Amino acid sequence: IKEITMAVGGVAAIPLRLKLTEDFLKNQLNIQGAVQVLHSEFKPLSDLRASATYRRVLVENFFRRFFAECAGTP
Repeated sequence: IKEITMAVGGVAAIPLRLKLTEDFLKNQLNIQGAVQVLHSEFKPLSDLRASATYRRVLVENFFRRFFAECAGTP
């Protein structure tokens, strides 16, 4: 990966760009390692609409799904 921009919104107090995850993916395409970096970059909210755990899983699933679709995996 030469260029990548990632951000999350609606899961933390403010929308957040995931710069550490971007940098990690530019250096190595290791999805499991990138997930660990991703989780370290934001602290999800818990409120009436969703728990922090749900939001953390949601972001991870979208992340994994994106790369699976890029690889042609359903």
